[in-house]
Amino acid sequence: MTNKIGTTTLPTTTSRTSMVLKELFKNNPKTYYTQAELVQEYNKSNPCINKILRTLVEQGVVGRTKVNGRYYYRQK
Repeated sequence: MTNKIGTTTLPTTTSRTSMVLKELFKNNPKTYYTQAELVQEYNKSNPCINKILRTLVEQGVVGRTKVNGRYYYRQK
């Protein structure tokens, strides 16, 4: 085998919905949103929005607060 297979770096994926959510949080830094509200507003699946929110929380862009069993998201 002369060609190497595999990679050491993974590509970063950015979706249009992810960009829209980042803008939403950026433009409304004091507003809290629930995942259900975002699913309904952007007409996306719950797993899609969940994955984007989880990524934004991991990146430190968005904070997550739990109140009575429900999570609220807001820009950090």
